[in-house]
Amino acid sequence: MPPCFVLLGGAVGVTTSLAAARMAELASADGGAGVGGALGGLRSAQSLGPALGRPLAGLVYVGAGFRPAFLVLAGALLTALLASAVLDRPPAVRV
Repeated sequence: MPPCFVLLGGAVGVTTSLAAARMAELASADGGAGVGGALGGLRSAQSLGPALGRPLAGLVYVGAGFRPAFLVLAGALLTALLASAVLDRPPAVRV
């Protein structure tokens, strides 16, 4: 097995755990959705990624080719990064 697969698998496992922990922390704050609702939403979104991503990537690959498919992936990852940077705000501290 190539070492890159081991690194990729480890990165996915760590990222999933950190995302779940951060989601639970944000949801338990005042006015949050609650931990159960937040983690349910997280798991639903994680299931939709593979369910929708592979067919859409296949459509881009068939319609435009190999390189544009990776450019679309890069754009989606950049959008997710920017959204998490903008939307992830710490809860307000009440005094």
